[in-house]
Amino acid sequence: MDPELHVPDQRPYDADSPLAHLMEIVAAAVDEVPEEVERDAAETTAAHLVFDAYPYTLGQVVDPDTWQGYPAVRRFEAAAVAPLGGGL
Repeated sequence: MDPELHVPDQRPYDADSPLAHLMEIVAAAVDEVPEEVERDAAETTAAHLVFDAYPYTLGQVVDPDTWQGYPAVRRFEAAAVAPLGGGL
């Protein structure tokens, strides 16, 4: 079963009904975040987290500019990775 909700192509309600107005409000409020913004946020968050959580180890060896961000996919949040060398 697909956990995502889909809006049907044909509306089972009148265009001027309260439900139609509610759906318009929701559609206006739920703007998708651009993919590039998600990537940048993931990179920045990862760099800050590593520097704050591991200031004397990874925070010293992983350059903040090496992070590669990835956008959110379905139910998974945006993420970022940094190459450490040696295949890691």
